[in-house]
Amino acid sequence: MYLGNYDLAVANYLIAFDFVDQPHTRDLYYTTKCYAQLQNDEKFYHYLDLSVKNGLKPHQINIDSLWFTMYWSESKFKSIITQNIKVLPLKIDSSYLSQLQSLWLTFNQFSYSMEDSVKTHFDSTSIEYQSFFEAKNKNHKQVETAFFDLILNNELPNLIEDNYANFRPYNMKPSMVIIRLFCMYLKTYSIHFNTIKNKLFNALNSGKITPLQYATIMDCCLKYSGGEVKYGVSINSIPEKKINEHIENRKKIGLSIYYATAPSYSKYYLSEDITYNFISE
Repeated sequence: MYLGNYDLAVANYLIAFDFVDQPHTRDLYYTTKCYAQLQNDEKFYHYLDLSVKNGLKPHQINIDSLWFTMYWSESKFKSIITQNIKVLPLKIDSSYLSQLQSLWLTFNQFSYSMEDSVKTHFDSTSIEYQSFFEAKNKNHKQVETAFFDLILNNELPNLIEDNYANFRPYNMKPSMVIIRLFCMYLKTYSIHFNTIKNKLFNALNSGKITPLQYATIMDCCLKYSGGEVKYGVSINSIPEKKINEHIENRKKIGLSIYYATAPSYSKYYLSEDITYNFISE
């Protein structure tokens, strides 16, 4: 709209800010970018600081790095874009799924894109770099403790229809959030393996989770801990051997003996003579 007329853009943003109690983070950030192009250092840093304090993520600045070329080397710039690296308090209420949702949001305060941004722009000996990973480790420990407290001291909710509760970010289903957190904290998972396995099996028998959900959780955790999968439902896990064992394991929990692999989702069928037959979709 403004075709590079950053003075006009800023003027309009400032008029708009007068009509609201709290400007949107996006608009504060756009104003920051305009002041960067105008090389108005005082205003640039003022609105950058406001943007970050209102929730702007470092990875967004990384994406727009060409807008801020002249500022990357300045210590003030680095200080501002890392100021929101902190562990926010974990909010827990009485609902199992609400607690799981809170854990997932807390875990994702430190995303992979944020980590990549810090690694790209800060030396490993810098205060900013060390502060980020110190906060990240504290965040993960907090989530790990609360997650296993939730899992071990409560019965699983009904996850058969868990598509109704897509958890943000990434629109994750509750069952997939459980898998992600189990795989992230495999050491603690392995310590409590028997208790968790019994809880999952009881949930399966009581109809709270499907055979596929049960097998997926078990297989993913086995795979990422370096073990052998039992059911062949995790990605690219069609067995090359022990096929009879996989079939029997699937039958024991009422799981189909059809196999699927990602990303093609081609189907493989194990016939009675234990040979693969390919069936295209």
